[in-house]
Amino acid sequence: MNPVVDNQKTEPRACIEQIESIHQRYRALASQCSDEDIPHLAAQRLGLILWRQGLLQQYLQQLPAWPTNERLNYLLKIGVYPPEGLRAGIADSLEPMQFAQFMARQGVRTQGTSGTDPLAGPARVLPVQANSRSRWPFSRWCDDPQFSEYLFENNKVLYRGIEFMPGDVLLTNTNRDGNGIYIINGIPAGHFPHSGFYALLSHQGRQIPCVMETYEFGVRAVPLNTFLHPRFSSYVEVHRHRDISAEHDAAINACARFLMENTKGYNFDTEDPNRDYVSCTTIGQFMFQDAGLKPITRRSRSDPEIAKNLAKVGYNSERMLYPIDYARDPIMRCVGWVDNHHGNRLLARWFVERELSRQLATRDLDTGAVPLHSKLNRWAIRQVRAQTMLAKPLEAITGFDQYSLPKGPDALLAIITVLEKALGKKIGALDAYLRKRDQRTPMSPSEIFELLHDRDLITIARQLMRFPWLRDRA
Repeated sequence: MNPVVDNQKTEPRACIEQIESIHQRYRALASQCSDEDIPHLAAQRLGLILWRQGLLQQYLQQLPAWPTNERLNYLLKIGVYPPEGLRAGIADSLEPMQFAQFMARQGVRTQGTSGTDPLAGPARVLPVQANSRSRWPFSRWCDDPQFSEYLFENNKVLYRGIEFMPGDVLLTNTNRDGNGIYIINGIPAGHFPHSGFYALLSHQGRQIPCVMETYEFGVRAVPLNTFLHPRFSSYVEVHRHRDISAEHDAAINACARFLMENTKGYNFDTEDPNRDYVSCTTIGQFMFQDAGLKPITRRSRSDPEIAKNLAKVGYNSERMLYPIDYARDPIMRCVGWVDNHHGNRLLARWFVERELSRQLATRDLDTGAVPLHSKLNRWAIRQVRAQTMLAKPLEAITGFDQYSLPKGPDALLAIITVLEKALGKKIGALDAYLRKRDQRTPMSPSEIFELLHDRDLITIARQLMRFPWLRDRA
């Protein structure tokens, strides 16, 4: 896994090479993993996130006696976004221009150093949350020229240390607690509940780097810098089709615009070829199809025990295209990642989501005991679908009409957002506990392994996850 990098006893070049070697091994594993590798890969991914966070912590606590240019190279190789509370310490360890270069690599502009602005990208970040409705459609923000202020190199955009190409797949652990509910049934278990797809949209003669994602009302374009910002994403892994090239750009970008302008709503069926209703993963399939590229053929399976409970709310799919399938398909390769320093939060999600998966596989869903909010949701959905006399007032309240309501089982639609919020509260509670624990960030392979299998945390997650709508099986 991840050996300890001792920057107090080792020459800077050796430390940097050690980090490079670890990252190269992970990139190779992420680019050619088998089904059997996926659970190990998820643990390895979280372990690396915690390890990078620990390296940054160690750097600030025991500043290495290196020249400042070597310190900068070391920080760039770690490649983790620095929270506000750590920036002063990092700034003190570098020359002003070096600090500006480091922050630009993390998508942050530094006052008084405009020379690094193209690398840092736009200064403005939209207040948008993954999957959720917002007041920021493309038509509202596309006129702002700063959303084109990136470092362009032909058909590529260099941002956050990655050269983005149209069609790149952004597998995302969103900064939205409870989002993992959408992949809770998948085998192999994935680390990514969401995916976005990079495209260049033209407006008034400018190219605007965007990420196309599904949300409650269909498909939208999110500025690249906003999608990768810590408020939106905790961790993003970028995968690329092995056959993609600049000649595919036009078709991919055209597909992105078509979906943004024509998709009516979200779709729970990842295999539906109808572009009126789309799931997050099918955006990529449509892009590849329109560009004449080989599609993703791998599919996740639904856990047979969890499937028994999902059938009670009308969901009967046995095979699904989940975000993790882009990582495990042989036509894809990993080209980089964006780590936003959310180790504790990701760890809390790790334990809570795995506990929910365990309970859904070993207990029975009592649909009569689901929260009242879910029952009200289902009643409202029926009114809107049937266009009863109450439909118009409900449409005004919810924002959904009979055409924009997601395509899928009404019972599942009624309960899933309620469960997402409930799951989010449990994650928040476990995260608060983790922050109170007097524990340094784990660094060695054994420490990280022990943390990911911590019996106390497993017990706490189990105690938190007591839902009256899940009954013990007879």
